[in-house]
Amino acid sequence: MKNLPTAVLFLLLAGCGWHLRGLGPGGADLPALQIQGKDPRFVQQLHKALTEQGLSIAATESDWTLVVENVEYKRLIGAVNSAGQAQSFLLILTMRVIFSKAARVFPAQTVRASRDLQYDQSAVLGKEAEEKTVRIALLSEAAQQLLYRYRAISQP
Repeated sequence: MKNLPTAVLFLLLAGCGWHLRGLGPGGADLPALQIQGKDPRFVQQLHKALTEQGLSIAATESDWTLVVENVEYKRLIGAVNSAGQAQSFLLILTMRVIFSKAARVFPAQTVRASRDLQYDQSAVLGKEAEEKTVRIALLSEAAQQLLYRYRAISQP
């Protein structure tokens, strides 16, 4: 009986469509997607991130294609201390994507993900590893956005 209000709360939240970050509806029910791009390393990373979201990726020709262009990582200074040294950075991943199905090409879209990164001059090696982790998180966030967009255009 103690847990009844908690159970009701979870059922209400699940019923309204609310999900924890990264636990939204996966892509298992969507048609297979072929990914194309100029940077094979980035395409491979995106392939992995979308597969982790549950989307099946076609190795050969597929009805649906995703073309990834103009992938850009930016590192902007967010704040400086009194000595003029950077204290935080804003990491931004931007890419231009085009979905197509057979002969129909959908308008190009821009996908953007950003995260803050606090910087400490005394822990440079640790911050490099943290920046790499943040870049992976940015790619995962961009993959989630792509999955939502793909869901919207692929369902009749």
